[in-house]
Amino acid sequence: MGIKQHNGNTKADRLAKLKIRSPSIQLIKYGAIGLNAIIFSPLLIAADLGSQNGTNITINDGDRITGDTADPSGNLYGVMTPAGNTPGNINLGNDVTVNVNDASGYAKGIIIQGKNSSLTANRLTVDVVGQTSAIGINLIGDYTHADLGTGSTIKSNDDGIIIGHSSTLTATQFTIENSNGIGLTINDYGTSVDLGSGSKIKTDGSTGVYIGGLNGNNANGAARFTATDLTIDVQGYSAMGITYRKTLLSISEQTVPLKPMAIMRTASGALAR
Repeated sequence: MGIKQHNGNTKADRLAKLKIRSPSIQLIKYGAIGLNAIIFSPLLIAADLGSQNGTNITINDGDRITGDTADPSGNLYGVMTPAGNTPGNINLGNDVTVNVNDASGYAKGIIIQGKNSSLTANRLTVDVVGQTSAIGINLIGDYTHADLGTGSTIKSNDDGIIIGHSSTLTATQFTIENSNGIGLTINDYGTSVDLGSGSKIKTDGSTGVYIGGLNGNNANGAARFTATDLTIDVQGYSAMGITYRKTLLSISEQTVPLKPMAIMRTASGALAR
């Protein structure tokens, strides 16, 4: 809401120059407009929040989370659920931002640790910078499910996302931008990532996607990575587009840099570039 006021001699002069920018403010005319004719409907104002920790966390649309609390290891985090068998249910709504800047340690954006936890968000932005290392999102808990909706972005000066323990991640038009670390790491049997259509992974100095479905319970099946119209942009002499082992890989209309070994399979298999 923006109301621009001007100095004037009369109320009528001030009203003539009143500018209302918010659609949530309505002017109702009863013969002549007066100040008492302006009706203010409730506005949802974004809040600035500190680190969030718990098993049930709901954040309002547009809120901003800044990591200001350290975990037991002394590292700042944005959102964290406790470890153990208690599921965490994290709802970050729409257009929420999570910023963590740890000038001396390991910056952690979102850490989901409880078994059978859930994380939901849409147009989420996570931006983490750590002095020693950093992780945008880490899905540690067994059988965790994360739905990041459409248009979410993860930025990190180390690893982007790590997911394992037979967990699942879904998103579309998703962006990962990171340096030094791996963009997307998929670990363990049964872990599944579906990046929908039009997602982009950009890394500088390391692999875009690493899939190592070697650990855990093989009864859960191979790790899976699925995407359509995926763009992977990797920079650095030894950087790989995709490195994978014992996994089911499904990518259509993918774009990777035209450089030797942009896509590499590290176990037996035919996919190489």
